[in-house]
Amino acid sequence: MPVEDLESGLLRGAIGGDRAALSQLFLLHYDDLRHYIARRLPGDLEPLVSDADILHQTMVRAARGIGRFQPVHDGAFRAWLTTIADNLIKDAQKKKRR
Repeated sequence: MPVEDLESGLLRGAIGGDRAALSQLFLLHYDDLRHYIARRLPGDLEPLVSDADILHQTMVRAARGIGRFQPVHDGAFRAWLTTIADNLIKDAQKKKRR
């Protein structure tokens, strides 16, 4: 089964409230998202937040919002996760400046 088909089925389940499907989605994207965050997180934020913190917060926000997520194209879930992570990094940068 192609990854896209697997992800599509898991997305339908997760949006419908299936926690196991959501967990599988997170596992499917975990490594890529972890690497993405590690590349994007500026070193000067280290004392304030780690890449593991951002990863965890991203998954918490995604879990809370999955019921409202609407996949409009292949790759939409990954794009949504990276947008959440980017916003969390921006929030950490703003907090550091204050």
